[in-house]
Amino acid sequence: MKFKIFLAGSVPKGDNERKQWTDWKTNYKNVLSQFDNVEFLNGDEWKDDSKPFLLFGHAVNLIKTADIVIVNAEKKSAAVLV
Repeated sequence: MKFKIFLAGSVPKGDNERKQWTDWKTNYKNVLSQFDNVEFLNGDEWKDDSKPFLLFGHAVNLIKTADIVIVNAEKKSAAVLV
């Protein structure tokens, strides 16, 4: 049985912000991957911004199916999905 982890937090908005952004999830995945039977649920697999309710529903389903949710709240943001 795999231990399911969902990493939630802010993502860059727009091309200019994306150029300066470092994906915070990489460090978490590198450390947590050292444990056996860990599976990361990836909310970034589906990003259809034209359907915000479906996007929200997708994220909520990942939170529901995760064994643990880790939220990166290092930066103040109103857009952190929990």
